Amino acid sequence: MRGYKTFDSGADPKGLSRVVSKVRELNASSPRPLPPSLADDALDSLASVLAATSRYHSSSVPDAGLEAVRRMVSDWDAASAFPALDLARIAVLHPDASSSGRRGYWDDVLSSAMGLCESLGPGGCRSEVAVPMLTMRLVANSYRGGPGSSSSAGAAAERALGCVALCSESSNRNVRLGAATALLNATSHMASSGQTGGTAAAAAAAGRAVEVAASMLRSGR
Repeated sequence: MRGYKTFDSGADPKGLSRVVSKVRELNASSPRPLPPSLADDALDSLASVLAATSRYHSSSVPDAGLEAVRRMVSDWDAASAFPALDLARIAVLHPDASSSGRRGYWDDVLSSAMGLCESLGPGGCRSEVAVPMLTMRLVANSYRGGPGSSSSAGAAAERALGCVALCSESSNRNVRLGAATALLNATSHMASSGQTGGTAAAAAAAGRAVEVAASMLRSGR
């Protein structure tokens, strides 16, 4: 099956308010807290823009809000970074946030998110829920976002599929659904962009996708 599926729930004032409140709660005890300039107005402005889904075609995402998300995903550990992953998962579907000019931003965020997932190892990805689930949802949405995020996710396809393989063994169905959706979107991106051959990296990513799909089918998950 070819196509893209997304996880777009929570992009509303109530849902975003809960996420931002959790960020501030965790920030208060973080060894690497956000400065007040990012923890306060920047996050409020980001949440306001992301909640106004009907204006996505004309609104701009504030740089400071995105920087707050990047710092949390990069600097916080897996026990604390999950609300930042949730904000990134929503933000990547905004056309301005995932525009071609932000390719480097998504390179950083996706690499850090996958690093959090990898840090849990096979056992952690089987038993933990928040970071594996939200990382998979972020990866899946990145392929469906604008040219900045989709090209970043495409370049990181082989690593992303490694995370999919880890998360596909989860005992939680929502994590497994995220992994299956990330696999679907990754392979759809490969097909639509011609990333199924031609270079060693493309061939490796395509081969990895086949391996992961076969493993998921064998496990019956």
